[in-house]
Amino acid sequence: MEQACTFFEWGTENIFIKLDAVDHLNHSDIKRLDHHFLQSHAIVIASRGQLLLHVDQQEIQLHACEAYACKPGSIIGIHANNQHFEAYIFYMKLYEEQKNSQPVIKVDGPLFTHVLKLGDDWNVGSSCKKIYRAWHRSSGLNKFRCQISFQYFLLQMIDSHVPADVKSCLSIEEVKQFIDVHYNQDMTVHELARLTRLSCKYFAEVFKKRFGKTVMEYVTELRMQAAKRLMNQGSLKVREIAHEIGYRDEFYFSRKFKKETGMTPTNYMKNVNQKIVAYTSDVIGHLIPLGLMPYAAPLHPKWTSYYYQHYRKEIPVPLSAYRVNEDWETNIMQLRREPVDTIITSVAIHPREQELLEKIAPVIYLPKQQSGWWRDQFLYIADKLGKTNLASKWLQAYDQKAAHIHAKCRQVLKNKKPAVIRMVGDSLFMETDNPLFSFLFEDLHLSRPHDHSFDQKHHPVTVDKLCRLPIDIIFMLVRQDNETRKHWELLKQRREWQQLPAVRTGNIKLVPSDPWLENSAHAHLRKLDSIDELCP
Repeated sequence: MEQACTFFEWGTENIFIKLDAVDHLNHSDIKRLDHHFLQSHAIVIASRGQLLLHVDQQEIQLHACEAYACKPGSIIGIHANNQHFEAYIFYMKLYEEQKNSQPVIKVDGPLFTHVLKLGDDWNVGSSCKKIYRAWHRSSGLNKFRCQISFQYFLLQMIDSHVPADVKSCLSIEEVKQFIDVHYNQDMTVHELARLTRLSCKYFAEVFKKRFGKTVMEYVTELRMQAAKRLMNQGSLKVREIAHEIGYRDEFYFSRKFKKETGMTPTNYMKNVNQKIVAYTSDVIGHLIPLGLMPYAAPLHPKWTSYYYQHYRKEIPVPLSAYRVNEDWETNIMQLRREPVDTIITSVAIHPREQELLEKIAPVIYLPKQQSGWWRDQFLYIADKLGKTNLASKWLQAYDQKAAHIHAKCRQVLKNKKPAVIRMVGDSLFMETDNPLFSFLFEDLHLSRPHDHSFDQKHHPVTVDKLCRLPIDIIFMLVRQDNETRKHWELLKQRREWQQLPAVRTGNIKLVPSDPWLENSAHAHLRKLDSIDELCP
């Protein structure tokens, strides 16, 4: 029996909804939304193109005219799957009237379950845009009118949504779960398709559309992850590992493993025999280019989202990453139980924390300098771990790629003077010493605005001051909390802001914190690969 998408699973007669905020993402403005903690309910709607929605540990593909509801307490992030996309996020509080007629906030359960497909009989994008514009231009009575428009919008969603082919969708999910358990057995796409009663071709298309990779790519990914877990245990030979994860031919497995990881199983096992702790997340980014995967590292879907998404299945011991080392005592207790060889940390830590770490294993404290210090840290780690030659070759390749990117950026920017501005709450700061600034002006050698009044690392600046500076392009770092995003929307409506040359010419570039604020070798390589976000 097909399962329908459930709206307001606790009923609608006693439910009250209050719109709190509206965000807008598109290919020409904000290309993604960094992971952040939801303090309220939220509905994410893809009005055009495709996007990948991260909700806690889930990944949900949203296509045009599809919606997904997130509940309070979730950690969400959004990444675009193509260049031409548009999405809206509606944040709201949900109330339920109790028997005593006193409204209380309802914090459990999403507004609706599953991905919601909206019908074509009303223009979803146009409706979203009208509410977004009205919300950010309204006050007083107009805000109240906007609340009513949003209630009507929700009613349209309920009335006009097209139930997804849930049976097929769930069948695809069930097949994926089957692969998760039986990845080490012989299987073909044809055999898996038969489980869904879909044609082989259609099953393959639906699977890739749903999960962003082909069936066999997913099987290979699971097998490689399993191989790395077995190698971390250090008790099996290559032949035994190959057989364990579903490969009868150990030589084929070795070729496949090298193709996927860049190194042979033998070399990988030599590296994992060193049980290295990346005590801070940027250390992970220094180890990866050296072909080293940490034995333990801080992992969190928000605070270290990139490493969490890509490497959590390969790092045996996850440490707390909450608010950058706030739970250090918990991490110490965890490491005491592990056979650790070396601990590497890049931040100044509390003397007591340092004392306890040094009782567990030798600790490498990384140097920090004012200019280009990520290179010094990278080379320092490489020297301590006997990887100096590999690090030098990696930096040489990086510099060659950076020179090519520099030429492209110079052509696009054409001697425009950029500035890095950070927004926190309702305050603006001129940044002159952070990883993004270093990347732009030291790695890419862009022209920097000359103003001796900005000698501080984080100099407060006003819109009036920005108007008097020779700035042609602004790279904006907007802190991803509700208060700052609210003030950012208000700032964009101010006449003084709209008069800035960079605003008038469309040269405001919103920059996400990841990877632009991380100062590691791997993060800098990711910046080169993501340069189109800054110089489209």
